[in-house]
Amino acid sequence: YFAPFVQDDWKITPRLTLNLGLRYDYFGHLASIVNDRIPIGKFTLGEGSSFAEQVANGSMELRGGDKGYQTSRIVDGWAPRIGFGWDIFGNGTTALRGGYGIYYNRLANEAYRVEVNPPRWVDPSISIFDPTPPQFSYAFGPNFQPPPNFTVQINERGGIVGTRVSAQGLDPFLDPPITHNWMVSLQRTLGSNLFLEADYAGTHSDKLYVLTDVNRFAGELVKNNGTLTRLNPFFGGVSYGRSIGIADSHYGSFMVAKRYSRGLSLRGIFTFGKATDLNSSFCTGPSGCGLVLDALDVAAQKGRADFNVARRLTLDSVFEIPVPWKEGVRSKVLGGWRFSTIAIFQGGLPFSVYTSAPFPNGDFNADGLNWDFPEAPGFGNHVSATRSDFLKGLFKVSDFPLPTVGQQGNLGRNTFDGPGLANVNVNFSKATKMPWFSSEGASLEFRAEIFNLFNRVNLGQPVADLSSGLFGRSVSQDLPRAVQFGLHLSF
Repeated sequence: YFAPFVQDDWKITPRLTLNLGLRYDYFGHLASIVNDRIPIGKFTLGEGSSFAEQVANGSMELRGGDKGYQTSRIVDGWAPRIGFGWDIFGNGTTALRGGYGIYYNRLANEAYRVEVNPPRWVDPSISIFDPTPPQFSYAFGPNFQPPPNFTVQINERGGIVGTRVSAQGLDPFLDPPITHNWMVSLQRTLGSNLFLEADYAGTHSDKLYVLTDVNRFAGELVKNNGTLTRLNPFFGGVSYGRSIGIADSHYGSFMVAKRYSRGLSLRGIFTFGKATDLNSSFCTGPSGCGLVLDALDVAAQKGRADFNVARRLTLDSVFEIPVPWKEGVRSKVLGGWRFSTIAIFQGGLPFSVYTSAPFPNGDFNADGLNWDFPEAPGFGNHVSATRSDFLKGLFKVSDFPLPTVGQQGNLGRNTFDGPGLANVNVNFSKATKMPWFSSEGASLEFRAEIFNLFNRVNLGQPVADLSSGLFGRSVSQDLPRAVQFGLHLSF
């Protein structure tokens, strides 16, 4: 990986400055782990006019020879940047700033590595509670020898005869994730001690990595009387990575900051907005990976991001405690103390009501993934609730109608809001100079911090699984009060 760039400022007029830049991100090829100089195969799509047909015709394939390359092209991109700063009145009191840039991201190694694909040897895992044929896990390499007289037959697609094994794959034409960022900020100074600011920031990301089991389709368990035959009958779950995700955010904020003459400064920031995406995370297993409802229509589950906070108010202060003594022991002991606080009040994070029950009691769209949404309740997809409501139970299972067998419910993803957060932290600190510690001097800082000063019970997200006996209730809390002390020596 390397990323050369050029960037510089240009003074267009005494009141207007431009910042222009260009960056090139080079990520090379993505490659699999090579075990004992033997590359590991990937599930590769076959021919077909639709993605479902390509999955159905897919097979295991070794790519890139002994180099194990998993992408057929180099992963790279050009990223221009532009920014400006404008002194509106020319007197330094009011500034308008803005900018736009493109940013590429490198996929984490764990996103595409594969160590357990067939045709490596297998060991069976059998449960008397599971009526389906035995499932197999894999081991490989010189340090993991198969049992004596154990043989495995490979089928025509690279799977294993006698069982539908899980496999992993990666789009050979994967694109790097790309994000467009833009912002505009208006800043105003009133006098020498009062500062006002209003900001807007937006992002649009696409080509985001989405990893999920693609070897499934809605209605399969209905069509096949409760049996999973899969799109591709030669395999079980196929965890396949594609660069198809999108995400957006739009946020505004207002800030007021005031500095007083006796060492006190105050600041308040109010932020509001919305962040959306198709899926806020991914995993590396083939079953239920990424919690994508419909692998053939990922875009249908676009909703608020898991980390979306619609409103947040932050208040913070710093107070330099004054002392009348400038020198001597009293100055050393009582001087230099700083007291700071930060208070955060914000709305709750979104959550989805779902069921993890298997078909036919759950798995409403009957595709083999036990994570599905019900129908929207009569009161809609939003409720106003107090902390007491979350403790007693925000809603009942009977509030949510079940969809038609073989179809996903219409409730949608992340429609409800969890409990809000209110938290106040305080900090006492004192820095003392120690010129005798070293030739360059040193500073010793003592810190005492209290998190959640008032020990407010900030409830965790309610249990959102319809199949749980605790459905609708918050049974955990976040950020209980904690006190810590510390010493920090700088030299």
